[in-house]
Amino acid sequence: AIEVAENFAVRWQKFYQTGMVCVYLVPAAGSQSLEAVVVENLSQTKMVYLNAPAKTPAIPETIANSFAILNAHDYIDWLFEQLDVHFDLNQTKLLPLLSGRQAIGAIIFELRYPSDSELLREGFKAATSIAGAILDLASASEKQQRFAEQFARLIAKPKGVEQKPASDSSLNALAEMAAGAAHELNNPLSVISGRAQLLAEVETDEEKKQILKQIQQNTSEISAIIDELMGFAEPQQPRPAQTSIKKMLDETIQLTSAKINVENINVQIEVA
Repeated sequence: AIEVAENFAVRWQKFYQTGMVCVYLVPAAGSQSLEAVVVENLSQTKMVYLNAPAKTPAIPETIANSFAILNAHDYIDWLFEQLDVHFDLNQTKLLPLLSGRQAIGAIIFELRYPSDSELLREGFKAATSIAGAILDLASASEKQQRFAEQFARLIAKPKGVEQKPASDSSLNALAEMAAGAAHELNNPLSVISGRAQLLAEVETDEEKKQILKQIQQNTSEISAIIDELMGFAEPQQPRPAQTSIKKMLDETIQLTSAKINVENINVQIEVA
């Protein structure tokens, strides 16, 4: 995601003709270390690692869930103290990068022209909203990549080594990974399905309505797969339930018929 942030910061500097720019991402839960990219003059960039203060949120509460234009020096002195470049604090602004009404990072930049930042408010808001959504997707993609790598390590079998039954710790790690992946996928799927349903209800064009219904159907199918994944992560405890013996026998006959390639099987059932 930090590579995406770098690209965004360079484009921001060029488009708005700003001075230095810094984009940083919210640290992972339980960590104070965060990634940042600094764009100096002439689009010269560098990646840096910073430490967010323990008692101060990395994103000021004022912009944690909504857009606003802040004077950076009033809120993030801790960041400027760690950078080896010097921003003109009298001209430096701070904006949130929002995704789903939650800041996943922030952008700091020297505003040179025009001096009144409110004249560019709507443009700033649209650009940071798009950037926030893209960065959020990039972060989610990286998480999925890590899940995939963990999965690969768990199931890998070194050559020349006899495979042993999976330990409880390995199974727990795999279950935890499955639950994490399912959670990351379920949230955006719910949004997509809900929006498609709302649009379909008001859409008058039959072709477009059909497309929206297909979106709903596909998201339902993916949700079913995720439910299976969650079932692996947190398997349900067996519980007694009524069932039809006739249905079970019919299904057994069908499976047997398909397996031995015989169309008609004569079955007689006697109930004592």
